[in-house]
Order: sequence, then structure tokens, then C-alpha cells
Amino acid sequence: LTLAMRFWPSAFSLASASLYGFDVLQGSQFQDQQWGSHSILVAAASAGEIADLFHAGDLFRLLTGANGTVQVAGGVASAGMQAVSPQPKRKKGQVLDFFRGSTVAVNAVEMKLPQLAQWCAEFTEQFGVVCEVNVYLTPAGAQAFSVHNDKQDVFAAQVFGKKDWQVWDLDTTSFGADVGIDPVIAPFRHTVSLLTDSAPSLSALPAPTLGPTLQPGDLLYVPRGSLHVASTLPGSPSLHLTIGALSKSFAYAIAAFHLADTPWFKHILDSVGWNVDKFRRVLMGRADTKNDGADLRRSLPMGWASGDQGMRAVGLRLQELLRPVLQQAPLPPTNFVIPQEELQPVVEIFERHTRKVVNELRNLTESLTRAEAPGVVVLPDGLTLQLEAPADPDVNGDWTLLLTRCADGEVADVIVPAGAVSLLRYLAASAEDVVPLDSVGGARSVELLVLAAGLARVGPEPRVRLGPVAHVVGSRRVSCSSEEL
Repeated sequence: LTLAMRFWPSAFSLASASLYGFDVLQGSQFQDQQWGSHSILVAAASAGEIADLFHAGDLFRLLTGANGTVQVAGGVASAGMQAVSPQPKRKKGQVLDFFRGSTVAVNAVEMKLPQLAQWCAEFTEQFGVVCEVNVYLTPAGAQAFSVHNDKQDVFAAQVFGKKDWQVWDLDTTSFGADVGIDPVIAPFRHTVSLLTDSAPSLSALPAPTLGPTLQPGDLLYVPRGSLHVASTLPGSPSLHLTIGALSKSFAYAIAAFHLADTPWFKHILDSVGWNVDKFRRVLMGRADTKNDGADLRRSLPMGWASGDQGMRAVGLRLQELLRPVLQQAPLPPTNFVIPQEELQPVVEIFERHTRKVVNELRNLTESLTRAEAPGVVVLPDGLTLQLEAPADPDVNGDWTLLLTRCADGEVADVIVPAGAVSLLRYLAASAEDVVPLDSVGGARSVELLVLAAGLARVGPEPRVRLGPVAHVVGSRRVSCSSEEL
């Protein structure tokens, strides 16, 4: 039996000619008009093949790694994206928490998967900004986080399912005091804070800049500081990659911080009556103010250090930004100009940092292997699955799964959420030793994969596992118990 994984993209090849999303990111419209200030939705047809970045085998590898522990957050949102509320804290959890309505998160996956290591290496090398990738797997009808903003630029790449987003760009949106949030443009430290104990409804916020429903392959760009919220649709679990560009360390203020330690700038500081430490304290203090520091906190142009034009533009902008800072010195300069060649030591500092990151990612690209896309759940011969209902569902709705190994009678008790029971019954009822993932159809195929990943870490050996896309069905399962669930 050859299986076609209809719910998931096809496999990835490291020899892809064009990396996902790069056609847009390399364009002048994105770099000159969107980067750092304006959100944008790139449709799947323009973004490229999402399978270049992620497929089912990658998810199973991540969920079964790290001793089976993952981070979980949020839960079922009965009324959708309705509240501006304090952020739920991430906590350690288990894969099966997905069936309790929690979003399962895996961080820094660019260090675990070769294709994402390659993508981040290319991004860092071309644009000068280090990036990291997190995976967010959200069940149907759920929301992990309330309205918030981040200290990094975000590229959300939708892998499967659909997800509703709302984004508010701060350069074009005003928030009244009654809304209860006080967003900061391009934040270094101050992400969204609540001003009232009673969170307003989402309808109290201004109209969003963007309100797309992401489809598989879509790419959404959210600048650092832009408010956003996302939730899944009923009946549609979702997986997206959050590619975070660490632009906080790629800001004008950081370039000025490094510039202060050059011989030329030290001479300037001597002439105005300051030393490096004093200048840096005043600089970062100004950058930390909500309004006056906004432009210092903004990101440098993408790839600014790779040519004379970019360096010239950054030098002119730094002149404008640093003149108000130097006016606070005991002997303010009458004319402050940054010669382009004096930026070269700053360029070298940024390049040393990115070169180290790129080399590490290149090594990972060569040393890591990508998992094969799975197609079936493999049920070990002689392992039975039995379910025990909760004594009082109103108090605790969790069920108990009994995994019994026929050979020696070893039994393992596993607490499972009620949301996983129907799929567990489906597995236990199988007369064959393999269960095709797409046999349950649509979104349930994803849920069956997640369940298999959870079972792969529990019970006696041999355990439940996944097999490749093309798998020949074997013999009927031999059970040591005729009791049905």
C-alpha cells in the first residue's frame, strides 16, 4: 500500500534553487518600504514551497526529541480572539497536552533541522540579521497568546491548517487610553503592558492594519513592536513557523554603541567633555524613552554593510540621531559629521558576529540529516491498548491508557486527555499492524501524528512509532487480549 500524504506538503530538497520567501525579502519594495515598519502578507504562490522548510517528518522528530518534553501555552478560546489579557506563561509540558487545547511550541529548531539551518544561514549572510525559528502547533479553535508585541521582527510561515491573524502597525495606528495598552515602537525592553485590570474586548481596538487568514504556504511579516494576535479556526489545527529576525541587536542605537569605541569617535568625545561610558549611558537612556528614542531603536537597513550606498545612508542617519545626544555634552559640537570610512570598524563588529553564526549554521546544515516524511503509525505486535474512563469526569476528565506487553505482562499506565480518546480507540481497533495517517482524513491526520508522537515516548518497548510514506502493510496484529475498547 503506497500512501499519499494529502494533508502535508511534499518532501524538501537542499538543492532548491530559490529558498522559501527570498524572492520577496530580496526585493527593494520589502527592504525599502516594509522592513521594520509595515506588515505584509505574501501569498503562497509568491512565497514559494513551504515544504522547503518543514514537513511531517520534521514535526515527528521534534515532538519525540528532548525526552518528550515540550513547551505548552494557552488553551481553547471559546469566543475566539476576544480579549487583550496578560500573556499566559509558557511551561514545560507533554506532547499530549495538544489534546487539552494547548499550543505545543518547540524553540530554536534551526539548530535541529538542516533545511532551517540553511535558511537562517542564508538570511543572516545576505541581510546581516541573525534569525531563529520556533514551531507552534495549535489545536483547532484555540489561541496561545493574547494581543502582544515582540522584541524581534517576525516572519510567520504557515505550514498546514489555517490561522486567523490580526496585526496593528504602530506607525499607522493610534491607541486611546481606554484600550488599556501602551505599545512602544520598535521596543528594546517595553513590550505591551496593561494599563487597567479589566482587559477590553478586541473590538475596542482600532481596525487592524492586516487581518488575514493564513493558508498553507503563506508568509506574514510582522515588524518588531507591531501588535498581533492569532487563533485557529474550529475544526482546523494549525502549524506555523515563527522565524524571528533578532533586529533588537541590529538597531541604530547598537551601531552607535559600537561606533563610540572607535579611535575617531573617542577623539570627538574628548572634545565635547565626555568619555565612552558617559556617551553610552546617555545614548541608551535616550533610546529607552518611548517617543524620543523610537528612531534610535529602529532597525538598520537590511544588508546595509555590503556596499557604499548602504553605509552612506546609515552614516547620514546616524548623524541626525546622534546630534541631539551630543548636544547634552558639556561642550556640544557645532558641526557633527561621520566620515563613511569611520563606519568600517562598526561593520567589522557586525560581520564578526554574523560570520560566527553563519559558520555554525553551515556546519549544522552539513552534519544534520532530515527525517523521512512518515505515512503510517506502526503498532507493535503484542502491545495492547486499553482505556479506563475517569471516575468523575466533572472533577477530572483525563482517561487512563493501559499499555500492556503480551510477552511478560508489563503494564504502563498513561494519563491521556479526553480529546485523544477517539483516536486511541481508532488505533486500538485496528486489525493490521500499521494505520495510515491519512486514513482518518484531513486535519485528523495531523492529530493522529501528534498522538503517535506522544505514545512513542511512553509504555513498554517496543513502542508505537511512525513509518515512511511508502509502507507495505504487514500481517494482522496479534493481541494478547480480546477485550475491546
